Amino acid sequence: MPLTDTRLSIRIQLSVLTLVSAAVLALVLVLDSHQRKSMLAELDDEMDMNVRLNNAHLQLTIDTLRQDALFLSRTPPISGIARATLNGGIDPRDNNPYAIWVMRLQEIFTAFAQTRPGYFQIRYIGVADGGRELVRIEQQAGQVLTVPAESLQAKDDLDYVREALRLLPGEIYLSEFDLNQENGKEQVPQIATLRAATPVFTPEGKLFGLVVINMDADALLKIDSTKMLFPASIYVANQDGYYLVHPDATRTYRFEGDSGARLTRDFPTLTEAFNPSQPLRQPLHPVNTPMGVQYAMTHRLHFDPRRPERFLVTANLLPESVVAGELAPHRQAVLISGLMATLLLGTFAMLFIKRLLTPLRRISTAALAIAGGERQVVLPEGAYGEVGALSDAFRAMLAQITEREADWQRLNAELEDQVITRTGELRVAASVYENTSEGAMIANERGGIISVNPAFTRITGYTSEEAVGRSCNLLKSYRHEPAFYVEMWQKILGENHWEGEIWNRRKNGEAYLERLTINRIPAINGFPVTYVGVFHDITEQYLVGEQIRHQAFHDALTGLPNRALFQERLSHAMARAKRDGSRLSVTFIDLDGFKAVNDDLGHDAGDLLLQEVAERINARLRRSMDTVARLGGDEFVVLREDLRELTYCTGLAEEMVAAISQPMILQGRTVQVGASLGIAFFPEDGGDALELMKRADIAMYAAKAAGKGTFRFFQTGML
Repeated sequence: MPLTDTRLSIRIQLSVLTLVSAAVLALVLVLDSHQRKSMLAELDDEMDMNVRLNNAHLQLTIDTLRQDALFLSRTPPISGIARATLNGGIDPRDNNPYAIWVMRLQEIFTAFAQTRPGYFQIRYIGVADGGRELVRIEQQAGQVLTVPAESLQAKDDLDYVREALRLLPGEIYLSEFDLNQENGKEQVPQIATLRAATPVFTPEGKLFGLVVINMDADALLKIDSTKMLFPASIYVANQDGYYLVHPDATRTYRFEGDSGARLTRDFPTLTEAFNPSQPLRQPLHPVNTPMGVQYAMTHRLHFDPRRPERFLVTANLLPESVVAGELAPHRQAVLISGLMATLLLGTFAMLFIKRLLTPLRRISTAALAIAGGERQVVLPEGAYGEVGALSDAFRAMLAQITEREADWQRLNAELEDQVITRTGELRVAASVYENTSEGAMIANERGGIISVNPAFTRITGYTSEEAVGRSCNLLKSYRHEPAFYVEMWQKILGENHWEGEIWNRRKNGEAYLERLTINRIPAINGFPVTYVGVFHDITEQYLVGEQIRHQAFHDALTGLPNRALFQERLSHAMARAKRDGSRLSVTFIDLDGFKAVNDDLGHDAGDLLLQEVAERINARLRRSMDTVARLGGDEFVVLREDLRELTYCTGLAEEMVAAISQPMILQGRTVQVGASLGIAFFPEDGGDALELMKRADIAMYAAKAAGKGTFRFFQTGML
């Protein structure tokens, strides 16, 4: 007999048995999941502790390497060699010849290397003679050897030498993890290397050389996995994803660009570990790999405080089969217990339900009669509990049916009236939406466009068919920083409203400025969240304002900033210089012989001459950091920021004097003018913008008094 034809009691018994089985199965699954989580948590703690200990040792070793390089650079032979080199081979302070200092430094390096087995090279490299090594010791097969003078090499072509030579006193450069090179080629056998280098300066502050220590990176990065509870594959990669440690040693230190061996290519799901914005540790979690599902845990170590963008990523990978093998005995015991519980509980439940449902047979007969339209039925009397409540419910149901039929008829009539009224309101709203001069767009909560009006098409160029279904980013112009959109959406989500000006892009690629209002309509009565945007094009008004603003702050003849804009930029630059502790200069330029050209050839020729001079000055400035302005007549002024050496200004002043004095052809005639320049520095020559400009002007008049066609730096004696 089909299941649907069986008696209710049997169907209920089967249902309860199914529920019991499902409950036991769920319990088995929960216990299995708990066991898996417990074991993975234990494994995660064990792996995490092992990696943390290794990383702590690694960081301590690198810090020691940095301090050792600094310590060696401060030993007496280092400065003694520098003094002897600069004084004809004899140290004037101790009267020691160069050779004595070299021998003492070799002894110090040798003794130091014997206490540091991981340092396979310690060198003192000079700046002169192509960065040639002055002293070098090596560790080979457990012995410390001093390299003879004829075998010393020039090293100024290596990246770590060039980088270290840029350091200030007391700073330490850590190289990339790479393979050591000797005589321009990789050393054979290969030695993975990490270098620490620090510069050496003479007492006069002149750069003399470097102290460099080469450490064996393989010994540094070696991780002991024998003490781990479960066997795991261990990988270490640098910040670019290239392997430094790999079970297959042939895949390490292969820096061949995109074709190199990289952890991020072999295990793409671990890429997040290389994102500095992510946590330093990713706990044990399953990942898909070319070898199947494995459990992975990663740690990121930022080991170089001077360059925080450098780091190492350690990845431990454990095959899923190992985890499954450990869980198998526990899973079998839980499964057997579950089967026994299912049999016992199922038998008890079937017997109990069969007895409990006997009174329902009588009620089911009455229910069939009511369903057939009968209203005079006999229901059990004196029943208790749910059966009695069911009998009372059937009696109440008969009384309510007639009442509800009348209520339904009344509600249907009211609903029809509301539909007619609402339809009229929607038609009016639709007419406004379609005929307004402002663009309008409706989007869903995911930012997908639902509807646009004709004004949207007129302003953006996108038809309704092209826009609907696409993201609101369709109009994005990329003129705003991400922070602009973050702030906008924070206000929309917090206040359900945003209004402001925003740059968007039309279909033809043209950017335009719009005044935009966005309202967020929250979800209500089952309707999802929607966003309504209304905007109008204000590009023309904006361009008119920009033109007026440009004319107010720029010279009409040359297009250069005028006095007002220059003073504003000078004030900002001085504020930055105070904050950063940097220097800047102001250079006044006055043309020599301009009046004669103007009187002889006329004002039109004079204007052409001023335009040519403006171009010649501008061509010699740093566009992103310098400003040239015309103050009026034949006077110009130049602002230069972030000055490090006085020679920079000297060279520029000479170039500008030479450039301006070059002949030029105006109206078919060759003319020539000169220039007198006055230069003042901040903070030395003035503490505010007005004072600094006055002193540059004074220096310019001193240049004119010196014969013109030259430049002068401001001196207090000029006052």
